[in-house]
Amino acid sequence: MKLVIDACVARSASISNDLQAKCSREVLQIVLDQKHWAVFSQPLREEWERHQSRLSLIFLSRVISSRRYIEVKHQPNRGLMVEIRGTLMSPKVLAIVEKDVHLVDAACHTGKIIVTFDRGSFKHLRAMTPAVPRLRPLIVANPEAAHEPVLQWLGGKSEPLPEWRLGAIP
Repeated sequence: MKLVIDACVARSASISNDLQAKCSREVLQIVLDQKHWAVFSQPLREEWERHQSRLSLIFLSRVISSRRYIEVKHQPNRGLMVEIRGTLMSPKVLAIVEKDVHLVDAACHTGKIIVTFDRGSFKHLRAMTPAVPRLRPLIVANPEAAHEPVLQWLGGKSEPLPEWRLGAIP
């Protein structure tokens, strides 16, 4: 699998017993164990560097050394932003979505999978899918949600749930 892993996962990866820290550690370890690909664009890599933890730094060096690192050449996708702005969402919603559009852009160019704890911007993106069809096939997996078996799926033990797709009918 080719995965765009949000910097919030990198930031949370630690030895803490906190649920988010535990989920982050497990995601990063599963990516390494299952030999998934980690997808980065320049803005995402910079975000990871600003928010890195010791464990995420180790993870990054391991995926690079094992050549399981994909660098997506980032060129701001003006067409995507025009489509998103055309949904006539409020300026506040657009600002929330714009901060994560680099994740969407990287996912659109690779495996169409984003791993994140962020529910806010992706809730808004889901609402935009009728007007922005290219968002529909994207999978947004939140490893922290107890009712979603994301870790089992990443570990190859299950299939993705249909509702993880942005284009799924809620």
